Amino acid sequence: MLWQKDDLKTPFRHVRRINPARCFAPAFVILAFLVAPAFAQLPAARLTAVFPPGGRAGTSVDLTVTGVDLDGATELRFSQPGITAKAAGESDSTTDRKFTVIIGPDVPVGGYEARFVGTYGISNSRTFVVGDQPEAIRGPATDKPGATPLVVGSVVSARCAAGVIDSYSLELKSGQRILFDCAARAIDSKMVPILTLLDSGSREVDRSRHGGLLDFTAPTDGNYTLQVHDLLYRGGPEYFYRLSAGIGPHLDAVFPPAGQPGTKAKYTLYGRNLPGGTKSEFRAADGKTLDQLDVEIELPADPSAPQRLDAAALAGTTGAATDAIAYRLASGTGSSNPVLIGLVRSPLLTEQEPNDKPEQAQKLSPPCEVAGRFYPRGDQDYFTFDAAKGDVYWIEVFSERLGLPTDPYVLVQKVTKNDKGVEQASDVQELAAVETNAGGPAFRTSTRDAAYRLESKDGGTYRLLVRDLFNTAHDNAALVYRLSIRKEQPDFRILAVPVAGQNNEVPLSPPYLRKGGALPLRLVVVRQDGFNGEVRVEAEGLPGDIKGGGTTIPAGESIGSLVLAAGDNAAGWCGPVRIVAHAKLNDQDVTREARIGAVVWPSNQNTQEPAISRLAQDFSLAISGDEKEPLAFDVADKPYEVTAGGKVQIAVKVRRDTQMKAPLKVRAGGLSAMNNNGKEMTLSPEASEGTLEIDLSQQKLSPGTYTFFLQTQAPVKYERNEPPSGDKKDKGKKSTREGQVSFYSPPITLKVLPKDKEKDK
Repeated sequence: MLWQKDDLKTPFRHVRRINPARCFAPAFVILAFLVAPAFAQLPAARLTAVFPPGGRAGTSVDLTVTGVDLDGATELRFSQPGITAKAAGESDSTTDRKFTVIIGPDVPVGGYEARFVGTYGISNSRTFVVGDQPEAIRGPATDKPGATPLVVGSVVSARCAAGVIDSYSLELKSGQRILFDCAARAIDSKMVPILTLLDSGSREVDRSRHGGLLDFTAPTDGNYTLQVHDLLYRGGPEYFYRLSAGIGPHLDAVFPPAGQPGTKAKYTLYGRNLPGGTKSEFRAADGKTLDQLDVEIELPADPSAPQRLDAAALAGTTGAATDAIAYRLASGTGSSNPVLIGLVRSPLLTEQEPNDKPEQAQKLSPPCEVAGRFYPRGDQDYFTFDAAKGDVYWIEVFSERLGLPTDPYVLVQKVTKNDKGVEQASDVQELAAVETNAGGPAFRTSTRDAAYRLESKDGGTYRLLVRDLFNTAHDNAALVYRLSIRKEQPDFRILAVPVAGQNNEVPLSPPYLRKGGALPLRLVVVRQDGFNGEVRVEAEGLPGDIKGGGTTIPAGESIGSLVLAAGDNAAGWCGPVRIVAHAKLNDQDVTREARIGAVVWPSNQNTQEPAISRLAQDFSLAISGDEKEPLAFDVADKPYEVTAGGKVQIAVKVRRDTQMKAPLKVRAGGLSAMNNNGKEMTLSPEASEGTLEIDLSQQKLSPGTYTFFLQTQAPVKYERNEPPSGDKKDKGKKSTREGQVSFYSPPITLKVLPKDKEKDK
């Protein structure tokens, strides 16, 4: 049965309706998450789901966390201090735990992170949403006929099952408008929701075609049935969702989509059910005409601050280095969904139509930033500006990094006139997408947006054509862009993201260190406007028995490594760690806090599914005070020095606390050049030390100071607690398992000297 909370008076029932014609489940779909990866992991607390994935402010929620190695529950931590939890009774389960969660009445509407803390450290996070509408939770399936009643103005948390269509029923009056919204991917679910609405005669009257939103106005009085399922009819504990049937506001877009930090200005919201709004001239992707409403919004003063969870979910991994906030509209019928508002570095203008032809090009006076729309479909916008001899401008477009499914195209032309005064245009540059994925397989940073450095050697008039190579079939007012034309303002942002394993495997691996173990992070410096300086990075808040925690990324490099290594006598510890970067900009020392990347779902080598990642609110680390790493490296705690193009010998010792019959293949990691061309060192099962040679004539490392690590993969036997069987004799029973596990060394520092400089003796 479905049980209810708050002021919902209607009893809820859960009935699963199966459509035989639609029920297909390929083998790869029904593989369980826990057995899908081809690699093994030592015990570490890992969350796959929290259910329900949200609750109403000012209430309590009985919540179940599901995952792996959830032994010895200590607490459930939230990124919002107004949300607390206490264990709901004792449990022997290693795959699920129950908590009572108390949400304070003053907790703002939005998404927050939940992490489990237990014997095997602190887990990865899962999103927990705080709302302001009545909440209900759909219970287990029953055999009773009919659909689950759905109350207008409420939110229902549910899970979908494989090959099953969930059905909900509600009574609507003629002319009544309801917004059905199914949140899934934004709350860390694997589900891709499809909504279908049927009338009382089981005829389809509407269907969601763009995300999980269905905007419906009833043509007649009657009973309607809403069907919900995953795109591929997958299901299980990881396929959870939050379904709302709302009469409150929904935002499709905000314009302009950006503003200057620390300012308060007028913005126009475009959406549905906007209180006090009027009809606009714009349509959404589903063809519905949008309302518009003018509001005043005050933006924060610090553009470099890490993104909060709502903004990070909207921007995605490609927009992780973009400065932005999330905005929600509050109303008497509830708060809206969030929309993204960027923080700009130059005076902001708006696109002035008509500018669809070269002769209609909008005149600009750089430095400036233009807010524009790819609207209507097939729209193309022209802009023109003058540059003096020697002027240097950065031309950059933001659109995909605003979380939008766009492919911006920019053509830069120089405009001149011939002897007869006839205008002529010559192409200077087509702006290409940034295809380099500096974040690696675990965190995609490549983007279809583009940037270009224009150096006007002779001065003159330039013209820009901006259009979207996608979305040529439908009007969609949500597809906006920002065009920046600015003088060079060197700056940077930094990302700290997980490291992929060998063969580019991306596990769901929370930061957990055993004695003697090491954890590498990939650092990505997003350099802006030609910033080419050295960046120093350090981890703050670490306990004293952790080695590493500091590194330098040389001038001109964009990728580095930060390695945290636990000593052999490390004490147990769990807490947040702040990663900060320092550099000089215009002779001024600046500090930038790293934005933390996290894996939400691991890659699956069996089905060729890539990893799904997002930004996290913080970096939380756990250290075991009891367990030792089965395989640990011992490397010199000193810098190695070598001239560019030379060779360096790295002495390596290996401690094995488990029997291994196969040889170890050890290689350097953490630098893209080494990953592509590095040699391996092979250690026999009996050997405990060796030497790895790095040939810089093959690595092509420029002079500078680098941090890297050694890595290997070895078959390891380890014990894991078994899930309870119900038999008291089996309580605390352990099983021995074996699998290929990745291991890493403490950080190694390498100083590469110029060829014309002798290294110090």
